[in-house]
Amino acid sequence: INLCITNETYMIKILHIAPINAANLPYIYMETERQLGFDSRLVTQIPSSFSYPEDITLNLPFIKDSVSNLYRSYAGKKITNVRNKTGDIPPVWKPANWFQKMIVDLRDLVWRKIVRKKSVLDLLDKADIVVLDGGAGFLRSGKYVLEWADRNKKLVSFYYGSDLRTRGVIKEIDDLSQLVFVSEFDHIYLHPRAIHVPFPFQSGKFSNYIGNNAKYNKIRIGHSPTSRGAKGSDIILDILRKIEKEHGTETILIENLPLNKAIELKSTCHLFVDQLGELGYGISGLEALAMGIPTLVTLKPDYEKFLGDHPFINIDENNMEQKIVELLNNKKRMEEIASFGLEWVRTQHAPERSLAIVHGEYRKKGWL
Repeated sequence: INLCITNETYMIKILHIAPINAANLPYIYMETERQLGFDSRLVTQIPSSFSYPEDITLNLPFIKDSVSNLYRSYAGKKITNVRNKTGDIPPVWKPANWFQKMIVDLRDLVWRKIVRKKSVLDLLDKADIVVLDGGAGFLRSGKYVLEWADRNKKLVSFYYGSDLRTRGVIKEIDDLSQLVFVSEFDHIYLHPRAIHVPFPFQSGKFSNYIGNNAKYNKIRIGHSPTSRGAKGSDIILDILRKIEKEHGTETILIENLPLNKAIELKSTCHLFVDQLGELGYGISGLEALAMGIPTLVTLKPDYEKFLGDHPFINIDENNMEQKIVELLNNKKRMEEIASFGLEWVRTQHAPERSLAIVHGEYRKKGWL
């Protein structure tokens, strides 16, 4: 990646706007861009509950409280572990009913005052490129971001998680987005302009955890659901407890813990089950690989073909028990998988590699 200083006095300004610093991904992009010579900033609506670092956070109300819960109860869609196979491509967000529309409009009125007071509109006005995590700006209406995009054109939408499946695009923003990036494989089927980019992941930060499982005699098998319905957790836990009874393993459930405690506990595992279903691996699986822990996850045939050679043990609910037992009886195979996983996550998910894809598209458009 070439440094993007266009002359001696001006650095290209990139503004990332995100609801939250989810899994630290927006911050990693900002941090990597800064290392490469960009003036990159990140504005989030609320701080991360996992204590990830922040640049600027607006601390907007009505996102994680009783009002937001009431709003979601009228939203309709829930996070699951299956692909979205029906409806418009891309799916388009519309208020589910008059009540949801009223809540969104009232919330935007409150948020608008806060956004103006926080001086982030000055950052927006001076930005050369604006990147919207989840395809949303400061407000659900898109005000400010749409006005900027109408003048400057260099608007990007980036989908890391479930927003595209469960909410869909905000049509006015999607219409003005010149590029659409996705990091979830199934998203390539949900947006006709989607460009896939691997999750940026700083695997080196987990190197100190490698070998933490050596002091345990029992084989510890971990699972870490953020949403049980999105991970197939009930089935996973039933199978792990069966294996525990029959083979003397120990099931390690990592749930509702601060990030540092969750990582510490995960590092004591010898095997890790990421998720069942149709969506493939996530950041939690990458963390396990980066700590030298063989990781099991469901990979649909199209996703496995897309990945090529990879270190994951591909499972479903019918063969998960068998594949775990095979590994329990083959410690050398576990060591080989662990070694391959360490190298694979280091190279395939390096932030520089992900950013090279994104900035390559910027260059094609003459933005850099």
